[in-house]
Amino acid sequence: AVLRQSHRFVSPSFAARARLNADAKEWIAHRAADMVKDGDSILMDASTTVYHMATFLQDCRNLTIFTNGLEIAKAVAKNPANSTILLGGVVRQDGSSVTGHLGERILKDLHINTAFVSCSGFSVEAGLTQFDLQEAQLKSHMIECAKRVVALIDSSKFGQTSLTPFATIDQLSHIVTDSNISPACIDQLRQTNVSLIICGETTASSFAPSRS
Repeated sequence: AVLRQSHRFVSPSFAARARLNADAKEWIAHRAADMVKDGDSILMDASTTVYHMATFLQDCRNLTIFTNGLEIAKAVAKNPANSTILLGGVVRQDGSSVTGHLGERILKDLHINTAFVSCSGFSVEAGLTQFDLQEAQLKSHMIECAKRVVALIDSSKFGQTSLTPFATIDQLSHIVTDSNISPACIDQLRQTNVSLIICGETTASSFAPSRS
């Protein structure tokens, strides 16, 4: 399997992760990109699921895009109608992202419309979790400066728990996932205050919270 985008990756490990469940990630990213309006300020984390949004943002105008993802920054910067700002920090060994206090200091002064984030694992109890401690810390700062947080989570990550949490489910406004999510997970999520969007190749179903 290969990515549909013609982008050439610097990081082989990022490319390998981007190919994993690529169809589901593309469906999710397409629907998430529909939530972006011209003139928005958005945060995009360095995840491969969020990376897939880049293609679907090409028709947007006057966006201000902040990201700690090097591959994402290169992809979205191709559109001259938008401004792309790479958060500062220490470059990871695989060359896919930057983390650390420099980026965290920048985020403290920002007021962002929407943060788009993904995770290594997710459960209602543990929230969004990440295997990399520094990535998790930066993502927690992303969430704090955003008015709305949209989690892009392919169904393979449900029920998985990684090393450290960076967001609780109560900090999320939307979860966007794919149609392979189990009915039990759907029922559980509908008992929370998060809006759920389930995506197929050409369809998307939205579920408002059933908990009053």
